[in-house]
Amino acid sequence: MKKTCIVCILLALALLMIAGCTPAGDVQEGTETAAATPDGDRPGTPHALSGTIVVRGFEWGPGVNRVIFTFDQEIDGVFTEGAAITTSHFEREVTNVYLSDELGNAVSGASCYVTVEMVTNFDATGSPFETDMSTEHSVWADEHIVTASFTVWASGSYFTIQFEDDCIDNRVCPELERFTLRDSYTGDYENPLTGETETLTLNYAAYEPDSLTSWDKNPLIIWLHGRGEGGDDIERAILGNEVSALTETEIQSYFTSGDQTGAYVLVVQCPTYWLDGGDGTESRGGVSSRYTEILMDTIQAYIDQNSDVDTSRIYIMGASNGGYMTLEMLINYPDYFAAAVPCSEVYAYYVYARDDLGQYRTFYSQYIKTNEIYLTEDKIQALCQTPIWFVQAITDTLVPANEYTIPTYQALLQAGAENCWCSMYFDVAGTESSNTQYLGHWSWVYLFNNQVSLVQERDEILNAEDDFFSGFRPDPNGGTATVTDGDGSAYGSIFAWLNDQSL
Repeated sequence: MKKTCIVCILLALALLMIAGCTPAGDVQEGTETAAATPDGDRPGTPHALSGTIVVRGFEWGPGVNRVIFTFDQEIDGVFTEGAAITTSHFEREVTNVYLSDELGNAVSGASCYVTVEMVTNFDATGSPFETDMSTEHSVWADEHIVTASFTVWASGSYFTIQFEDDCIDNRVCPELERFTLRDSYTGDYENPLTGETETLTLNYAAYEPDSLTSWDKNPLIIWLHGRGEGGDDIERAILGNEVSALTETEIQSYFTSGDQTGAYVLVVQCPTYWLDGGDGTESRGGVSSRYTEILMDTIQAYIDQNSDVDTSRIYIMGASNGGYMTLEMLINYPDYFAAAVPCSEVYAYYVYARDDLGQYRTFYSQYIKTNEIYLTEDKIQALCQTPIWFVQAITDTLVPANEYTIPTYQALLQAGAENCWCSMYFDVAGTESSNTQYLGHWSWVYLFNNQVSLVQERDEILNAEDDFFSGFRPDPNGGTATVTDGDGSAYGSIFAWLNDQSL
């Protein structure tokens, strides 16, 4: 009787392992190391040949939430219990270990692939990015060391797998794969600082949903990155912020064209900064960008290649540096865009001081603001021609609202801008990392999480006198007022409002 029970238990354990379940015990009969050779191994020893990091775009930036291990033979079962993993020398919490295909999708039978899932949040990102301190651009790290230990069932035995390798060049990212078009545009332009002709190139990538047909006209969303996402790799401009959210069903479903649903998304990257006035450095916004003309030419070149783009429904959005460039484009091309969404924009309302060499003077790393107005009446009138929805947090210390968004928005309302709105938040709290408060500058988190719907009371801002916040009332929801359509119904999302705007 006892022997029968023992056999039954062993059979049950084997079935559990084949299904990828974790048994109560942790039996180990062999070990395997990535650097080891098969010489001397007992027959059937599995070898982890490589590890592939799965990079995903989160609200705080890119993170590694899974690693896919490739074996030299099929694995019959895996164990979550006792599994351990570090990515980029940071110990991660394992949530699951399972048999998968080469892309990390779970499978029910034996497989040559095992995927390890990890808790991924703002404190444990496993980010594959690092900062180039000479440019302050985010770049792919030189290395991303993965070490792992977990138990598998193969060839009728248990084996503890020990793995260590640099996986930075062995990575997959589903969000990047959505942007199937990758290209660049090159042209000669006059440098606004030197007056000399220079050759410039902008990289771009486009998401083009299969649901859109070429015989119908379709809307286009343009996204302009922030300071950290400049350079020569468009992937960094996509992953630096959660731009991929614009390609998700939730946001895509707001955009309609007859019976069609969806919009094209064009991400454009500059080699330095959108705030580069011609010397390769970042200005404070009180200067024309050297990329204004080539950005327009790049956009137009993409449209020329896609005749189904609805030129009456081109929407431009950007964060920080990209927020500056959004307003720069509206000022220089006031009849081109159907609507705009600048987040934490850095278009200077005031002129900032520069030295004899034309460099911006700083005092303890703070730019010196003068009393001269940079956002002149002519510029305000140009901005009034385009529907705009500003997104900002009052706790933004990098781009103080009272020097940028607040005076700009108030000037627009005073100039008679009607379809102009502002969501002003207390701070920035996301949804993907519990109890985490991000930098106040990251207001675009609310945009990509589709949380922007309420705005500030326009009348209070218009009539504000000697008010510290100039009539603004920062709010956890961005405001208390709603934006309504022609029938008086409130828009439930900034994207529903955006979809209704056309030239």
